[in-house]
Amino acid sequence: MAPTTDVEWSKSSSDPEEELRRLNAQRQPRQMDYNRLVPLAWIPVICLLRFGLRGQVSIGTRDLVFGGSVMGALAHAGYVMGRDTTM
Repeated sequence: MAPTTDVEWSKSSSDPEEELRRLNAQRQPRQMDYNRLVPLAWIPVICLLRFGLRGQVSIGTRDLVFGGSVMGALAHAGYVMGRDTTM
């Protein structure tokens, strides 16, 4: 079974350069998916929470904040992977 695409090749065009120009005009510009950059912010925030709250709040509160941030990061990962249609 051959994969289907949104782009249809016209068999009537004999000029390959004209065909490429037409296909490039149909192409949509790529945009940055900022959801994939969020883990770069989560990693230092989680580490800084652990060390920054040491001695400032009680151990139970610090563990709750740390656990909540880890759960938030995992929820975000599930959200991004749930929207990923390449798999």
